[in-house]
Amino acid sequence: MEKKKALVIDDEQIVLDSVRKILTDNNYEVDVSLSGRKGLDWAIHRQYDILLTDIRMPDIGGMRVLRDNVCFNLDDLGCGIRDGRITHIAYHI
Repeated sequence: MEKKKALVIDDEQIVLDSVRKILTDNNYEVDVSLSGRKGLDWAIHRQYDILLTDIRMPDIGGMRVLRDNVCFNLDDLGCGIRDGRITHIAYHI
């Protein structure tokens, strides 16, 4: 069975380590980033099955990461937006 790919973005190393362990134990190949900006670049230029992100980060926040990623990957993502806020993201499989 082919491993699914996950990207986790958070500015706290302990969170990245914990989530990486959980996902790896569940047959995911995991990339992690301490930077919202770097994570966004990876999300745009690499293929992931799931993207998990912190909302508040020093460089750019998780909502911007999600919004900008949706703009570049409209064929792969479904997105719910209400009052200018992303309410949910759904990947089309």
